[in-house]
Amino acid sequence: MTKDFEQGSVSKALANFASEPDEAAELFWDRFFEKLCRYAESKVYDRHRRLFDAEDIASSAMFALLKGLKQGKFYNVKNRDQLWQMLATISSRKASNAAKFHDREKRGGGKTRGDSAFGGEIVYPEDPAQIVEFETTCKELLEALPDETYRKVALMRLAGFTNPEIGKQLDCSGRTVDRKLIAIREIWSDMSDTSY
Repeated sequence: MTKDFEQGSVSKALANFASEPDEAAELFWDRFFEKLCRYAESKVYDRHRRLFDAEDIASSAMFALLKGLKQGKFYNVKNRDQLWQMLATISSRKASNAAKFHDREKRGGGKTRGDSAFGGEIVYPEDPAQIVEFETTCKELLEALPDETYRKVALMRLAGFTNPEIGKQLDCSGRTVDRKLIAIREIWSDMSDTSY
């Protein structure tokens, strides 16, 4: 990391999160993301590394933390140490949940192929009623995304474009594409937990 952080900057960012969420989020990403990736690496089993990696877990944990802060769930997190403890806890749970999900018998008993929610082959239905339901679900999923850029990222990834290709098409960095894809997975995962 090249940035210098003044002492207490994380505490100040937490205190001012409601009025300056973007600045706080940027500070947290800069300050903790690399360390969180290393921590998440220790939580991903070797047999799962093909399915999801430490950066996916760390990004997902960071988004969950930011979402929780916006919703006022982590009001007791006041300083750098407490913030790190919360990130580590979220990251551990996400790694554990992802491993359980992929090892479920109905998911292939740990033999699932593919990279992520965007990997693998989409099987389109043949029955007319199922086609209507499929199209309605796709429309709802896309409409749930924050803006048109997120929708373009999701559609391009589903169409088989790689992250660097998406970044080039949308004139943004690979890291930006990665973050948007993690956010999309989080949004869609939340929807599947509550309605699908």
